[in-house]
This record gives sequence, structure tokens and C-alpha cells, in this order.
Amino acid sequence: MAKGNRINNAIASWGGEEAIATEFRILEKSAKRLSGNDPRLIDEYPNQWVGVYKGEVCAQGDTFKDVLAALKKQGCPVSRTIIRYISKYRRAMFL
Repeated sequence: MAKGNRINNAIASWGGEEAIATEFRILEKSAKRLSGNDPRLIDEYPNQWVGVYKGEVCAQGDTFKDVLAALKKQGCPVSRTIIRYISKYRRAMFL
């Protein structure tokens, strides 16, 4: 099978170009909400795990497993949700 056909088949299996673009917009919105140190997230969820889908916090918990369980309970798609630990302390990185 030619490379172009494999790519076209993959795009079709994911619902087409528009569906893929929509998923990337959802991911981008969530990533923007989590990027940097959003003071509201730090104030609302200090030292907690959060799950963000479509730019909104769908779940929070003390552990990663708690967030997974809450996402499932809320009906948020786990595979399309960004999960991150919100630390109230800034971390210094030395490169």
C-alpha cells in the first residue's frame, strides 16, 4: 500500500480532517488553560491533580487515580483530557 493511501486511511479512520482539527482545537484550549502558572488554578487546586477537557477542569483529586475515577464518573473522555499536578510551589530548573 502506498504511503499516501495509508495516511488517507488513517485520516478517514479518525473521522476525517475536520474531526481531527476539532480535536486539536479542544487539546489546544486545554493546554492553554494549563500553560504557565494560572493563579486561579493554583488558588483553587493547590497540590492537587486536575483533569482539563475543553479548557475546563472536569475533575480534581489528591491522586492521579482519583482524577481518573472522577473523569469517568463525570463522563469526560479520559483519552482526550489533559491531567496535570498543580503545585503551589514554583520549581527551579537548571539546564
